[in-house]
Amino acid sequence: MSWGQEPALILQQTPSVTAYSDGGHSNGYAYFRLRGIDQTRINFSLDGMPLNDPEDQSFYFSNFPDFLQSIGNLQIQRGVGMSKHGAASYGGSLQFESPNQSDSLQLNMGIDYGSFHTYRVFGEFQSGTKRNTGFYLRLSQQHSDGYKHHTANTGQSAFAAFKWAKKNHALRLIALAGHQVNNGLAWLGVTQSQIDADPRSNGNSPLETDDFIQALGQLQYAYYANRNLTLRAALYGAASDGSYTFDWNNFIGIPTSGDLYKYAFRAKMGGASLQASYEQNGHRLNIGINSYTYNRRHIGSEQTVGELYENTGYKQEATAFAQYGYRLKRWLIHAEAQYRYARFDYTGTAAIAPLTWHFLNPKAGISYQITPKQTLYYSIGTTGREPTRNDMFAGNDDLPTDSLGNALLGNTKPEYVTDHELGWRYQSTRYRINANVYLMQFRNEIILNGQFGPNGLALTNNVSRSFRSGIEIESHLELGNHLRLSHQAAFNYSRIKADNGGTDANFCPILTPAFVAQQTLSYHRKIWQVGLDIRYQSEAYIDFANDNTLPAFWTIGLNSLCTWRKWTAGLRLNNLLNTRYYSNGYIDFNGENRYFVQAPFHFTASLQWHL
Repeated sequence: MSWGQEPALILQQTPSVTAYSDGGHSNGYAYFRLRGIDQTRINFSLDGMPLNDPEDQSFYFSNFPDFLQSIGNLQIQRGVGMSKHGAASYGGSLQFESPNQSDSLQLNMGIDYGSFHTYRVFGEFQSGTKRNTGFYLRLSQQHSDGYKHHTANTGQSAFAAFKWAKKNHALRLIALAGHQVNNGLAWLGVTQSQIDADPRSNGNSPLETDDFIQALGQLQYAYYANRNLTLRAALYGAASDGSYTFDWNNFIGIPTSGDLYKYAFRAKMGGASLQASYEQNGHRLNIGINSYTYNRRHIGSEQTVGELYENTGYKQEATAFAQYGYRLKRWLIHAEAQYRYARFDYTGTAAIAPLTWHFLNPKAGISYQITPKQTLYYSIGTTGREPTRNDMFAGNDDLPTDSLGNALLGNTKPEYVTDHELGWRYQSTRYRINANVYLMQFRNEIILNGQFGPNGLALTNNVSRSFRSGIEIESHLELGNHLRLSHQAAFNYSRIKADNGGTDANFCPILTPAFVAQQTLSYHRKIWQVGLDIRYQSEAYIDFANDNTLPAFWTIGLNSLCTWRKWTAGLRLNNLLNTRYYSNGYIDFNGENRYFVQAPFHFTASLQWHL
């Protein structure tokens, strides 16, 4: 059941995921890291359509409030995984699937209310299948005053899907649109003394706000030529428009003058993909191509002076891949290769030559079914990724120049990873366990350095040698007919090798705890379901020198559901111990630690009606 939270906060219930929200509550900007790797290096897709912004290489869930309410399935792949369209699947991928449209008429309406005057109202409608067609629509409205001071957020979203199928043809059209307004931003952390004086302190100025609207759509066609061959084609597009304000005086720690900078953006993208799949006698072959073009206009202005600059970034990408799999008795062999081409161009106050990158990404894997209940697997894959616009512009929204007018580009070199995954799966009637060991070896890794640039985005550094390794364990145990115990744990050992005055020094990457565990005990009987969640996260460094940390913390949550006839009532209690904990932090330009406090005890109550 979705409670309207930001997806990042739900994803942390899976192994190797940590998350935080800017405002400390469940609405508005929230982010997650997978194996310590940030969202700009994780591939997002919806029904195969790329979701990552090509310039930022990230995806902002907050632009589509109540996003998960319209998701029928979610698959998380850690590591490079199989080939995906769009941004490189560098640290992992999240593949969302739109809802499975029912063959019968369905109507679902709900309302939630919780702490900090947080509410959600939504409605879902499915027409059922009539004359080979079906229609789905979901509308949502959300609001929260926020835990931290001046962090109110209001958003609306809509999701629509149309399907048509007849004999060996299938057509599907999906559209998703969202609008969110933050009447207060909270992307700046606060010092310990500010937290001690008032835990709800906000490092941002009360004057800073934002307003964004985004929409995307996709037209999919599938032709089932015969029982072995399937052909697919898709057209997709996206557009966004919005802005945010920035108080420079507040950022550098001097009294606010009231004059604000404003960063405005308008972007659009269009693309197409073709894919063919063939299966016969244990053999499976899948080939595909994808291409898109994208541009985003940036306008910077100051309240008193007016417009300061205007520039546009252009991004094109083309990919082609081939995947082959063969099953022979207990063995399954998989191999694939992907070619990916990316090009970035720019028009503005400074001139640069177009930047291009070429990547050839091979992957292979093998699995062996030891017994009907046990499987052993191993995979290896290599992939590369180009830097984001923010990496190349060193945190500037308008490319700076030197005294001669030459563009001052930052990092334009790509980064590479070779990923090894070794695992064991066991599944029986009452017990299921998956244990995975990984080793990710990086070249020229682009990693967050814990600081923010003049446009408010996180800054990065390059390191020539680094690796991430760990163990991920996920298990589910049925304790009788009504009780279930679920456990997720992740052990991480990662190091950056840096040259320190001629000698090698090893550092842990920032915001990468060595141990994270989640324990869930749930009880279900007839119309009732109750779950107790316990989470532990060990300390994590917030600076390269590994001198400053986020403290370890425990949190406990309780949720309950009651389903009776056409009604479902739910209650979610978060942070029962009222723990003050920090899930993100950095060192500011004055050398002070700044933290992002998450909310103390808070609740959400929900009531839904189903037809």
